Amino acid sequence: MHQDKRLPLATVHSVFRGGLLGETAANNGITRLAARLLVKDTQHRSAEAVAEAIESVGGSIGSSFGNNSFSVSTDFLRPDLDLGIGLVSDALICPSFLPETLAQEKRYQLAAIKAELISRCASACGSSVRRCMETIPMDCPVPELKKACPTWTGKPPRHSAAAL
Repeated sequence: MHQDKRLPLATVHSVFRGGLLGETAANNGITRLAARLLVKDTQHRSAEAVAEAIESVGGSIGSSFGNNSFSVSTDFLRPDLDLGIGLVSDALICPSFLPETLAQEKRYQLAAIKAELISRCASACGSSVRRCMETIPMDCPVPELKKACPTWTGKPPRHSAAAL
């Protein structure tokens, strides 16, 4: 813990082991999904109630994820620290993972993955079509790839791992 009395801010970070360390091929991406859902609905508050509680005091709550960990963090003014700790505790101990929120998050993440594939292909096509094709799964149903990289045939190049 680091205290700086010049600023009336309080930050709480809760960090846990996760990501690739705890994922398998069968549950790949679960850390990203769980981290994003943790700061939404809980058993005691809807996503709207969480957002309202935070916005009413000018605070913030968020999550992050990486290859080895995930976290939930809050930033509040010092007088509202109890609220911040309560929101983090509620998110970590009593998450809801409501079906409608889960479905919405899945749609968001699939769109983000699709956009990332298109972006990678478009930028790679400027310099190396072969490298672009090696990084994209051949069974990936993304029609926009054809537009982003007109020379991409959808077949693995002769020397790629996917061709073996």
